Amino acid sequence: MSFESDHTSPSLTRLPSSDLSSPEPDDTSASARAGSPLQAMDTEPVNTNAPAAEGEPSIVDVYVARLHSGLYDDIAKQLGSLPHGLALSEATLGKNVVKEPGPNGSTVYRRPDGAECELVLVGELQSAAQGTKFSARGNHYISSIANPKPIVDTSVVKSILVLGKPRHCIGRMAVVYNNQLASLQEVVDSDFGQLEEKASQNITIKEPYTSSDGDPETPPDLIIVHTGKMYVAPKASSTPSKRRKITKQDLSTNEKSIIESTSTAGTTTAASTSSAPATGATSPASSSVPPVPEIKTFYDPRVLPDYGGSLFQHQAARLRQLDIRNVENNPIHPSAWYSELREGTLVLVSATAHCYNYSDGGKERRIYQLEAQTIRVIDRSDEPIEPRSRWGSTDNTPSTSTDPLASIAVTKRRRDEDAQA
Repeated sequence: MSFESDHTSPSLTRLPSSDLSSPEPDDTSASARAGSPLQAMDTEPVNTNAPAAEGEPSIVDVYVARLHSGLYDDIAKQLGSLPHGLALSEATLGKNVVKEPGPNGSTVYRRPDGAECELVLVGELQSAAQGTKFSARGNHYISSIANPKPIVDTSVVKSILVLGKPRHCIGRMAVVYNNQLASLQEVVDSDFGQLEEKASQNITIKEPYTSSDGDPETPPDLIIVHTGKMYVAPKASSTPSKRRKITKQDLSTNEKSIIESTSTAGTTTAASTSSAPATGATSPASSSVPPVPEIKTFYDPRVLPDYGGSLFQHQAARLRQLDIRNVENNPIHPSAWYSELREGTLVLVSATAHCYNYSDGGKERRIYQLEAQTIRVIDRSDEPIEPRSRWGSTDNTPSTSTDPLASIAVTKRRRDEDAQA
């Protein structure tokens, strides 16, 4: 049997969080656990400017501040208090997670009650050098630079976020991150027996984790998360919209009042139009400060600064508002995605797990994938925004697109510069 894997790594051992000296988290109420998996988490405000304890290093950057503020402990304790199996670190295949056949030979991971698992995980966003592909092009397969495969309405484009162990985390938080990787590895390892039976086939496996040093003999330390589809052609409504009935008026008796009212309305409309903020949903440059969007909103894809050029050949597809939320738990407008989700950002992700099987010329490809349903920024990063460019920096071909984690409560943490402002 010819067997290929992106990362045939040594097995990770799940560590018992109960062995840590930190106190066990209190149970959350049933009402707090209802709804989205992120709803049960409620982090209290922590002062990141608090002085370090005697003998400990001073707080010199955001990463050290997360440790000294108690943020890591807060997150780890609350993940431990989620309903068993909701936290990826607590998920155990065959116990609180079960496999079921999905469409086209795929595998879906569910809870024992039949509901699809949404697993909550924590991590620090890594750079493009470590595999993050958060851009207008996302994970689209170009095929050939000389003759690139264009992105059209039917193309499935997802971005890839690579998460790593939060810097300076110790104790319970370090165990939580390790156990997340162990849970994922258990899922992949559970299929090895089945794969070995297919000795006559060539099999390639794409795992949901990798190693930061690229060495297949090194235990994996990075988790790979995919977003949902970025571009979707909105379905037209089959039900005609109700139109306001127009009533005829008698010009002989109402001529003066009609003219006066039209003039007044025109003045009022002009004034209100000039002062009203643009929505930002139909024009990429409509407002310097985009409004708080709604999750089901669609946009002109050009709100993404790196969208454009001959690679993009959308006709009806629009950019979909992904459920990406800031520290205030408000959805982030796509024009601010790259700023909010930069290297070093600490995030919580609620994701579903899938295994996709493909056969091509007798060769099987098995892809394990975590798909983010909600991405929640827990703490911002001070790292610079990584540059992104359009496909072909000299190609300014315009797009053919038509022109115009739910209630987790984390209070925005203060920074030194915020306090001095």
